[in-house]
Amino acid sequence: MLLFKLALLLSFCGGPMLIADLLKPMIGQLEAFAITFAPLAVTGFCALYLEDDEPGNWGREAALAGLVGVAIVAMMNAFAVWQLATGPERADGSLNAFGIVVGIVSSAVYVYLARRRLKQ
Repeated sequence: MLLFKLALLLSFCGGPMLIADLLKPMIGQLEAFAITFAPLAVTGFCALYLEDDEPGNWGREAALAGLVGVAIVAMMNAFAVWQLATGPERADGSLNAFGIVVGIVSSAVYVYLARRRLKQ
């Protein structure tokens, strides 16, 4: 589970980082980071409930909230793929591509774990 949580953090290097770079001139560096990191933070916190074997009061809701975070990150990654494919070449394009791949894999793992948790 620790490896999964580290992968969630590394997935920031994909779509969220590219979008944060695009937002920085408009709203500032800290705000851009906060906006783009929030879905990953929600997913990471909700992942804590996925490893709990005992059905609790918030396990189901946490799994669903994490799925919303995964969906938002997936949209950011899709936008990043489009930007990398059609936009100007970026100096950190390979880092973005690595983050997108890690984000896709960690999102798939989260969906699998959340589905298993929601079936309990």
